[in-house]
Amino acid sequence: MGCAGDADAAHWAALHAQSVHGTLAGVVTDPTDAVIENAKVSAINMETAATYTGTTTPVGVFRFADVALGHYTVTVSARDSRVQ
Repeated sequence: MGCAGDADAAHWAALHAQSVHGTLAGVVTDPTDAVIENAKVSAINMETAATYTGTTTPVGVFRFADVALGHYTVTVSARDSRVQ
């Protein structure tokens, strides 16, 4: 009977180990689909106003790890004249 209790406890722990965080990522491109490096990217959680900021990599990628799940507004600014 002790084994069944242990199994139930393990099952309960596994159910409550689910994460409420994720990763928000993307690629910044210009109108011709060329990537934009060093663009400033900002993501604001619409429910909590939590803000994440960063810059794109040489291949235009941005990535915010361990962000709370939710709806975000993402804005990009770049000094590149190709961005409109």
